[in-house]
Amino acid sequence: MCGAKRPNIVFVFSDQQRYSALGANGNDVIQTPVIDAMAAQGMVCDNMFSNHPLCSPYRAILLTGRYGWQNLVIDNEYSPRRDIPTLPGTLRDHGYGTAHIGTWHLGKGPYGEDNRYGLDYLAALEGGSGYFNRSYYENNRGPTIYDGWGPTVETDLAIGFMERHMDTRPDDPFAVFVSWRPPHWPYEQYPDEHNLYNPDDMDVAGNVPDEMKAFAHQEIADYYGCCTGLDAEMERVLRALER
Repeated sequence: MCGAKRPNIVFVFSDQQRYSALGANGNDVIQTPVIDAMAAQGMVCDNMFSNHPLCSPYRAILLTGRYGWQNLVIDNEYSPRRDIPTLPGTLRDHGYGTAHIGTWHLGKGPYGEDNRYGLDYLAALEGGSGYFNRSYYENNRGPTIYDGWGPTVETDLAIGFMERHMDTRPDDPFAVFVSWRPPHWPYEQYPDEHNLYNPDDMDVAGNVPDEMKAFAHQEIADYYGCCTGLDAEMERVLRALER
């Protein structure tokens, strides 16, 4: 990298969004035009697997690059070791401004310097239910309630970090990790503008009992509404990067 321009990094991930819940992957019902365009213009990995498909352990794997038995997060509600390298810490050592916004699930706030694993700025979703008007710890401040849909708030916070970074450190790159909680249940928690799907038009698996089919149709319609909402937030992220 000597003499080369270091790229900015934006790592965006949702929670429990299935491979099949994207138009780019063959779903002709769901509306995800922004992410579909990214798939058409970029690189898609179709043969990927989670080493530990549970919230905290997998997040710790992303953070540390090590299996749970090495980073000590083998179940939810555990915190990673602090004596091993992390991705944001390594990036910060090489001149990056680092941030994580949204679901954290790797410890409890407040988050001082010794509790952020190399993150300059951590806006961690605090405990509670639903996705509207949620509270966040911002480093060691908070928790502070932000009005609105969680992913919109988190996108705002991510864009705000990027703008502040460019104002104060224009010659240094940034690495921003954005972790939207939807489309994790409860599925009906999304803005009305994305309520685009008729439950009667949703396909359900053949093994769904008759008495559960109406429920399943509604759940899928709401799940797709969450995914379409996230697609709109992805567009906001891309527009901010263009600016």
